[in-house]
Amino acid sequence: MGTAQRMLAVKDREIANAREAAEVLDAHLSRMEQEQQDLNATLQFLRNREGYDARLSDFLRDAFDRM
Repeated sequence: MGTAQRMLAVKDREIANAREAAEVLDAHLSRMEQEQQDLNATLQFLRNREGYDARLSDFLRDAFDRM
């Protein structure tokens, strides 16, 4: 019975570790989504500065690429 309890405790810890890893991954994905939204907003701002249909100038394109 002791071996079964230890195995159960190990499995419980593995499940807890997997849940914690999932929470960390979700946080990273949320941060990445927010970063993408921010970059899209910045790109839209830069495009509006140049004109809606105009290509970005080399200077603004380089500035955006560095971000």
